[in-house]
Amino acid sequence: MTQSFCNTTQRWTLRRAQGNAAMRLICFCYAGGNAAIYLPWQAALGADVEVVAIQLPGRGTRFGETPIEEMAVAVEAICDAVLPLLDRPYVLFGHSLGALLAFEVSHALRARGAPLPNALVVSGAQGPRRRVLKRKLHLLNDAELTGELERYAGTPREVLDNGELLALVLPIVRADFRMAFAYRHTPRAPLPVPISVFAGRADNFDSPAQYEDWFDDTRAGGTLHWFDGGHFFIDSARGQVLEQLRKILDHRHAEPAQHRADCVGP
Repeated sequence: MTQSFCNTTQRWTLRRAQGNAAMRLICFCYAGGNAAIYLPWQAALGADVEVVAIQLPGRGTRFGETPIEEMAVAVEAICDAVLPLLDRPYVLFGHSLGALLAFEVSHALRARGAPLPNALVVSGAQGPRRRVLKRKLHLLNDAELTGELERYAGTPREVLDNGELLALVLPIVRADFRMAFAYRHTPRAPLPVPISVFAGRADNFDSPAQYEDWFDDTRAGGTLHWFDGGHFFIDSARGQVLEQLRKILDHRHAEPAQHRADCVGP
């Protein structure tokens, strides 16, 4: 591993290294999210799991960087960053936009012949094949976009009420919404990776059929798990979410990881 490769990994990830961890949980944020939201999960999941959070440009320690608007660009950069971390079994978790990123990273890693995740956990997101976004949220003016953030109920009130903070957040959110709107599913062989779908019972943005759409993209089976709360149930039902994640991690650690391109095929 070269020094530049180490620097790439450090720039794109937040983690508290767990030297004896048997497995890694690599997490992807929702639109506008900061990777730091996942760091408290480390204590809850224990030292045998290392939580790695993907930090996109424009937020947190990468505040001065220009946000990425194209998913393909983000996916390739993320793959470069995580390759050194695939030396042990791992699971990918993504919420909302992060679910699409985790899904596309799985396919990109397979195309590279890299080790595949033991499981893919997609949360708060429609399945990619029949995904339909009717509203161009990235084209809304600042006031309208702020209203959408209030409706999603995932942005802290102190940010929404602070004009200066909001002015910093909106360009990041707009770039992420543009990425989400432009996303189109590419027909490919289903992944040889089990998919677990997390959904909120009070999430008004998706239907049960759209969640089940994820299962068309795996040939290793999948499960749909419901949680109390709306779109950001990963916050309001955090205990339930982490308990289910712990079960998935324990179960998948007991099974051999899927590896390399010999898993490709219908």
